[in-house]
Amino acid sequence: MAVPGRGMGASRPAVYIAFLLTTVAVAALYSIRADGAFACQANGYGPDRYLAYCNVDGYGEYDHGALWFDLEPKARTAARQADVVFLGNSRQQFAFSTSATADWFKAQSMPYYLLGFSENERYHFEEQVMHRIGVQPAAYVINVDGFFEESESVSASLVMHDDDARGRIDRKRVWQQLHQPVCTAAPAVCGRAYAIFRSRDTGAWKRAGVMSGGKKATSEDAAVEEERVDRQSTSARIMLGRLPVLPECTILTFVPTVDGRRATAAAIAEAVGRDFIAPSLDGLLTFDGSHLDEPSAERWSAAFFEEAGPRIAKCLAARPRASS
Repeated sequence: MAVPGRGMGASRPAVYIAFLLTTVAVAALYSIRADGAFACQANGYGPDRYLAYCNVDGYGEYDHGALWFDLEPKARTAARQADVVFLGNSRQQFAFSTSATADWFKAQSMPYYLLGFSENERYHFEEQVMHRIGVQPAAYVINVDGFFEESESVSASLVMHDDDARGRIDRKRVWQQLHQPVCTAAPAVCGRAYAIFRSRDTGAWKRAGVMSGGKKATSEDAAVEEERVDRQSTSARIMLGRLPVLPECTILTFVPTVDGRRATAAAIAEAVGRDFIAPSLDGLLTFDGSHLDEPSAERWSAAFFEEAGPRIAKCLAARPRASS
């Protein structure tokens, strides 16, 4: 004969375990949604774009490791085949990620690649990335905005020196394979955190979401910082001397920003004997107090190619062709 209440008592451990597992699952899903790739929107993906950066601690930066470890082979192939390679920081990336840039190179039938990185990246990392990829352009365009400082960003240091970095970066690549289809099909279930997507074909960036800082007009610091000129020009001479192109085929520039050190950048270019082409336009705005917004980037990059275009085309024409 059944004992009253025994069935209910026996089921309590199972109910507790089910409740515990459900709680853990909900917490895990919340963590993924709040602090992983799913915290970012997916509207920047495209047939040739990947998630380079998601502004949450649980995902953060993927771009450095993606190109360092060859996790995006199509991007590395495009960089290797580019006739013109752009180097510099995130200000450079946004300034040249424009229709004006794409249209100019399309008119020239000339492939290009924007090989800049976030975190105010400098030449130590970018030069080594170029060697790992095997780039062989006819010309370089370099944003002289702290580029020749003797240091590395946090992300660069991790991928270059941390033995566990490859695994962590590869996991971010795997998360993208879930994030893209899920958040594209059901965007409401994913977050709206700020994100950057990189084109595998050209390196151009596309941003999604809002970054703090607000719109501010660009401005220039007219003072020449002699110590900075001396320090960076020493590094620049060494690095530029290793580039396998004629001196006139390395064009130094300075992308406008708030309190930009354009005069100092020009002095560095003069010290190392390289052309400095950096249009100074009125009415330029940043979207976050640092990077040019889309209309300003279009205007500025168009002005850059109007001035630098003939030099770039001349470098391509002068490059020796492989014999058939």
